[in-house]
Amino acid sequence: MPSPRTKTNTADVATEIRDLRTRSGLSQPQFAEIAACSVTTVKRWEAGKCEPSDLALSGLRSRLE
Repeated sequence: MPSPRTKTNTADVATEIRDLRTRSGLSQPQFAEIAACSVTTVKRWEAGKCEPSDLALSGLRSRLE
């Protein structure tokens, strides 16, 4: 079973998501459409309140980098 992420890692994921979105020139609603989630979810990811699964994050990376 994978170990849970620490707060530092969650903050790193939040920063990565925000950076990935802004480098791609996307608004939160545009990013949400690509990620197939709500804008609220994107805001929560960027605030570090929750995070996408590793698989979802990997898919976003491959689509936007």
